[in-house]
Amino acid sequence: MRREVLPNLTIEPNLLLYYPWPYYFFVKKDNVALAERLETGLLRMVDDGSFDAIFWRFHGEAIKRARLQERRVIELSNPLLPPDTPLDDSRFWYQPS
Repeated sequence: MRREVLPNLTIEPNLLLYYPWPYYFFVKKDNVALAERLETGLLRMVDDGSFDAIFWRFHGEAIKRARLQERRVIELSNPLLPPDTPLDDSRFWYQPS
């Protein structure tokens, strides 16, 4: 469909723009138990590798086709992130290199 509408559109093969964009789960403020349960479960998934397994199951083929590890990375900052975003914790971020 896109090719029919935009036949001259192409993917730039050498550059990768890296823009940190996390996904968050939100719960009602008074549901502390649910928030803690979600956080505990997600951290356990990260620690035991099941989170990565799910990530690769749904995104792995597209990442391989994009050859991200072969591109020059240009890192952009995201001014919309909350100050306590764990940008330094590599467990939570996909790194193409």
